[in-house]
Amino acid sequence: VVEVRTEHRTDPSTWALNMREDDCPVMIVGTDDVRPVAELDAVRPVDDPTWRVLRKTRDSAFVGTGLADLLHRSGVERIALAGISTESCVATTAIDAYAHDLRVVLVADAVLTPDPGRHRAVLEHLAELYRQPAVTLDDLALGPPRLVLPGTAGAT
Repeated sequence: VVEVRTEHRTDPSTWALNMREDDCPVMIVGTDDVRPVAELDAVRPVDDPTWRVLRKTRDSAFVGTGLADLLHRSGVERIALAGISTESCVATTAIDAYAHDLRVVLVADAVLTPDPGRHRAVLEHLAELYRQPAVTLDDLALGPPRLVLPGTAGAT
């Protein structure tokens, strides 16, 4: 498991462009914004050296974190992606994973955004363009998913 947390400094040195332009920072170190969700705390093992925590300051988990190198060194070819903000952090991480030749499945019951229409549209876009299906956690436990695109006999 690689847990990636967004954490910004109080000064604007790590803020994204929109945060600086709007003078509206989010995910500041030391605030409740950066606390992991309770469900993640509930499954995180104590003192497990295989559970990695990386910190990021951009939407994509690949920017400035060493994630691509870590996954490639570990022989990872496929990732299951969960996270908050389907249209930003989840989507940019999924697209960057594709750029790093990684297969992606999105855990449908573990990604979200406040806008259900946007959420569905982004998941459909990722499935159609990047062949990154959204599957339930239960389906993921059954093995690698098959993605069947309209007009095809099916692809994996």
